[in-house]
Amino acid sequence: MDREHPKSCLTRGQPLDYRLLITGSWLGFALTELLFPIWLGLAIAQFWYDRRRGWLALAFSSYVVLPVIMTLLAFGGYFTGSVHLLGTGYMRPPYDLHPVYRCKASSIGCLGTGYFWTALPNNLVIEGMTGLLGPVKRNYHGPYPSDHEAWTTLDTLGKTISPANFETGTVELSDGRSIAVDPGLIPSRWCIYEAENIRIALYEEKCLLVEARRGDNATTIMIDRSTGKPFTRCNRSIDPLPHNDLPGNQ
Repeated sequence: MDREHPKSCLTRGQPLDYRLLITGSWLGFALTELLFPIWLGLAIAQFWYDRRRGWLALAFSSYVVLPVIMTLLAFGGYFTGSVHLLGTGYMRPPYDLHPVYRCKASSIGCLGTGYFWTALPNNLVIEGMTGLLGPVKRNYHGPYPSDHEAWTTLDTLGKTISPANFETGTVELSDGRSIAVDPGLIPSRWCIYEAENIRIALYEEKCLLVEARRGDNATTIMIDRSTGKPFTRCNRSIDPLPHNDLPGNQ
């Protein structure tokens, strides 16, 4: 009687442990993206041995679950205005709206582990939806001057006022018009309350420029005139105002 030979581990139909593949994908995501080629090779082998378990390993792996979740969240955030552009390392502070996409930006960390599975699908949705339907909804869509344009407007049309005047909630522009401001909406870390003097100007009627000056440093804050909310800021070095040009010294 012939003996029945045991199946070789390489025989088609002998499955790998798909649960280890799922666990390995999440560990690989947490540690380094360099493990992805190894995981992919094992996943292909799993498909060769057992297609059903291969699909299970793929469906519950971090390399599928996370991109799907990030894509869905980005679609929802696009319409609610809550979506963020995601990047790595140091980025501009999260209160800055992107001038094209009109959403804030955040960093996923210095190492950027998992960028391709989280940040990339999120950013692709923002880019694609902006191309189809315009910038992110429910955020500021008015004129967005460059830093140089803001500084030029302030230097040519700006009016110097005192911080106390700004805190009253109503300021007068160089053309005599009065507009309402809400100092409470400007974060204290933006140095508006430590300024020696403030210059204000209106850019294309919808963007209020507020420059807080202290010594030879100036912080320019761009504010949505309709809501009073700041959407970005920039800094520059300036020549201090002559003593006689300060308010109250004429």
